[in-house]
Amino acid sequence: MLFNSQSLLETLSGNIRRHRLARDWSQRELARRADLSQRMVQMIESGRNNISLTTVCRIADALEVSFHDLVGGSTPRNGFLSEVREQGIHLWHGSNPGTEANLLESFLADPSVEVWEWAFAAGERYRPEPIPQGTREMIYVVEGELTLEHENRTRILKAFDSISFPSDRQHELVNTGPGPLRLIWMFTITRSRPDLSAPGR
Repeated sequence: MLFNSQSLLETLSGNIRRHRLARDWSQRELARRADLSQRMVQMIESGRNNISLTTVCRIADALEVSFHDLVGGSTPRNGFLSEVREQGIHLWHGSNPGTEANLLESFLADPSVEVWEWAFAAGERYRPEPIPQGTREMIYVVEGELTLEHENRTRILKAFDSISFPSDRQHELVNTGPGPLRLIWMFTITRSRPDLSAPGR
């Protein structure tokens, strides 16, 4: 789930509502395009409901905006230079101190790109929800040892190792080393998808 900060939830809900209304969509229409329930969209826009990172991805994809457009400010378009971000947006933390995820950068393209910095305390694990076909991940280990379990296969990555794989398969990241684990996690998201404009779909 997202880092449960009320200010973050309010920013997220306000941005989702703003982008939805700019397209003259009802909550029901956004729910249909994001493959969510209408009640889920209502709860998110009210700012009362926590939300998974995968659900934010689905909503961003449906609205054709970047992840950062929903959790932060707007992202420059047409080749303009973005502002310098000295720190990422803190969006997730695990059960152990020192385990967190920060969104470093996100920009809209085809495919879109998101760059995250993740830190795991010893013994921490994270199992993301599979993302619909068209998204690919790349992980680069900065420090420590990562055990990646992907489709019943286990890979061990040490500092400076990297790996890429599709996001629509079940996978889990585990810090099996004795010390902290730090990695850069990048997503490329292809936004080409079936036409959802036809009624009744």
